[in-house]
Amino acid sequence: GWMNSQGHRKNILTPHWLNQGIGVFISTDDTVYITQNFC
Repeated sequence: GWMNSQGHRKNILTPHWLNQGIGVFISTDDTVYITQNFC
């Protein structure tokens, strides 16, 4: 998923990030929401 997106791949591979957070939410209709934050 994210590694196939040029912008997401760039953020994931940037070496200066010290931390990251990942959140996942599945709604009652089984829609999946995912976020990944870098700092």
